[in-house]
Amino acid sequence: MTGAARAPAELESFSAAALEADFDHDLVHVVDLDLSGQRADGGAFERCRLARVDLGESRLRRIAMRDVDLETVYASNGDWTGARLRGVTVRDCRLTGLDLGGAELRDVIFENCQLGWASFRFADADEVVFRDCTLNEADFQGAKIRRSRFTGCRLLDVDFTSVELADVDLRGSALRPARGHLHLRGATIDTAQLVELAPELAHELGILVDDT
Repeated sequence: MTGAARAPAELESFSAAALEADFDHDLVHVVDLDLSGQRADGGAFERCRLARVDLGESRLRRIAMRDVDLETVYASNGDWTGARLRGVTVRDCRLTGLDLGGAELRDVIFENCQLGWASFRFADADEVVFRDCTLNEADFQGAKIRRSRFTGCRLLDVDFTSVELADVDLRGSALRPARGHLHLRGATIDTAQLVELAPELAHELGILVDDT
C-alpha cells in the first residue's frame, strides 16, 4: 500500500456527459468533467483514472471500483452507500460528507483528502490507509476495520460507537473521539493520544479523578 498508481498508463479518453445506471467502464481516463448530481446506481469503474472530476451530490449507490486512481475529485455530499472499492488510490480529493455507509473497502489508500462529516457506518474495511486526511466528525459507527492505519490525520469529534477494530494503527494522528472511546479495543495509540483520551476513558469507566 505505497500509493503507487493502480490504473494502467495507457487509457482511452472518456467524454460522456452523463453516467447511466449499471454503467461499466474499463480502461478509461475521466478528466475535467462535471458529473455533479449524477444518479447512476450499480455502476463500475475498472482500471480507470479519474482526475479533476466533479461528482458532488452524486448518487452512485453500490458503485464498484477496482484498480482505480482518483485524483483531485470532488464528491462532497455524495451517496455512495454500499460501494465496493478494491485496489483504489484516492488522492487530494474533497469528500466532505460523502456517504460510504455499508461500503466494502479492500486495499484502499486515502491521501491528503478532506473527509470531514463523511460516513463509514457499518463499512467493512481491510488494509485501508488514511494518510494526512481530515476526518473531523466522521462517523465510523458499527464499522469493521482491520489491518489499517491512520497516519498524520485529524480525527476530532469522530463517532467510534460499536466500531470493531483489529490491528489498527492510530499513532501520530490527532485523536479526540466524540463517542465510542471504549470501543477502541484493537487499536494501537501513542502516549500523547492516551493522555488526550484519559479523561473520557475515566468518565466512561466510572472512575472519579480527584486531586484535591
